[in-house]
Amino acid sequence: MATNRPTSLQETRKLHRQNMLQTLLHRIEVAKASNNQALVTMLETEQRELALW
Repeated sequence: MATNRPTSLQETRKLHRQNMLQTLLHRIEVAKASNNQALVTMLETEQRELALW
């Protein structure tokens, strides 16, 4: 049995949110490295919206 498995719905939601944020931050880094300011702006807006939930 996996020991890293979340034990509750609340833990699962927290883990999912952390994963979404980690992915989003990586996408922002890549967009900045590609000098894609339009995408950076869009992803930063998404990051602010994610902070609301």
